[in-house]
Amino acid sequence: MRTYVVLTLLSMCLIQAAVTLVTSAIAIHFFGLQIPAEYLPHAPAIAILVIAAVILFIGQYSALDKTMKAIILVLTLTTITALLMVLFRQPADPASQVTPAFSLYDYADIIFLAAFLGWMPAPMDISVWHSVWAEEDARSKGRRPSLQRVMRDFRIGYFGTAILAMIFLSLGAMIMFGNGETPSQSGAVFAAQLMNMYTDSLGEWAYPIIGIAALATMFSTTLTCLDAYPRTLAECYLIWRRDSDHQPVAANRAMASGPAVDGGPRHVYRVMLAICVIGTVTIFFVVSNTAGAMGLVVTVATVVSFLSAPVLAAINHRVMQGETIAVADRPGALMTLWSRVGIATMVLFSLAYLWLMLAG
Repeated sequence: MRTYVVLTLLSMCLIQAAVTLVTSAIAIHFFGLQIPAEYLPHAPAIAILVIAAVILFIGQYSALDKTMKAIILVLTLTTITALLMVLFRQPADPASQVTPAFSLYDYADIIFLAAFLGWMPAPMDISVWHSVWAEEDARSKGRRPSLQRVMRDFRIGYFGTAILAMIFLSLGAMIMFGNGETPSQSGAVFAAQLMNMYTDSLGEWAYPIIGIAALATMFSTTLTCLDAYPRTLAECYLIWRRDSDHQPVAANRAMASGPAVDGGPRHVYRVMLAICVIGTVTIFFVVSNTAGAMGLVVTVATVVSFLSAPVLAAINHRVMQGETIAVADRPGALMTLWSRVGIATMVLFSLAYLWLMLAG
């Protein structure tokens, strides 16, 4: 657990800052807000962070659950609509397209690949996040769901995320790839580039659909991360406190599923939420005078996710094979083998990345 807590503390505020800065950039452009340069990028990002924090501070899990259901519905409809619009648009002139070069020996390309893989389709932490959300959902409803129900919910969420990720990847490939324009590291400029690429290709009428899809995507990510990191840290604190009282595993499991948890006792969850907000705001001010702040923070955060993925996967594998999981509920032989192969693959990719960085 210590390793997981350390990795979470190292990445939490970085990742929260990254997703909030992107959300802020898209919101500024979509709503046409005129923000003085001296207040960029920190002021609008802080405003979005505060809105999300207030939702969670007051409503906690129930607010997250209700808000996310509405956002995901809007996100799914607008994203699929955007894909259909792009698929049936007028084909671009091949002569006007540029074929970008990509090399595994180019420093910038390797950084981009690691950043891309770090959150595709979701961070490795998602298994832990889903677990604490499932526990909280069970507590709020007063009954524990079956393993089949939990796994069904996880698969719907994970594969739904994967499908939406592939749709966004397809949209980027069909609109942004080969247009000869380099995405800016500045949040405001990047948001303008993103919207303009779609409107230039599809027409001005597509602007609201693309804008809502992009904003729904990033605000839902901001809200999700802002709840998940404090919630998991609160749960880790509870486990540590129970272990320090020398309570048996069975008692720990009973307490974890009982009324003790709304992200942990409410005050613990709120303390962790406040720590996350303060740390994130600190990063905003640190990078406020840095050129390309959004691009820098996003790259660092996603590369950290990429490099920590093998460790998180190994922790997840160990937990699922541990004594807290009933033998009947543990993964089968095929899934266990798949997990080991996946961990080995991630380790090799991480080592290759580090070697290329050091060699370059």
